[in-house]
Amino acid sequence: LVCLTWLVGLPLSTPAATNYYVATNGPVSGTGLSWSQAFTNIQQALDILGDNDEVLLAGHIFWVESELRWQNRTNVHIEGGRQGVGFPGSNSPTLWPTILQRSAQFGRSGATPR
Repeated sequence: LVCLTWLVGLPLSTPAATNYYVATNGPVSGTGLSWSQAFTNIQQALDILGDNDEVLLAGHIFWVESELRWQNRTNVHIEGGRQGVGFPGSNSPTLWPTILQRSAQFGRSGATPR
């Protein structure tokens, strides 16, 4: 009975990780599940990501209006430098740099995730 109780407490399987795509040229109501349906801002992806999910950023300049936040998630991976095509597509920060630029009203500027 003790062993059964212990096994019941374990998840049967780890949920599959989801890739969320972010590109400034995505559609207004994109789902974030492909480059053609990419979210247009990073916070949209951070708001819905789960444990073990990945946020892929196209090599674009993203204007950040406020602090980027996510809570209660583990093993989250955020990666810039993506070409913005394919599934998930090529990655080369040298060819396709991703730049986070803070807006003037938010303060400091410039950051490049790697």
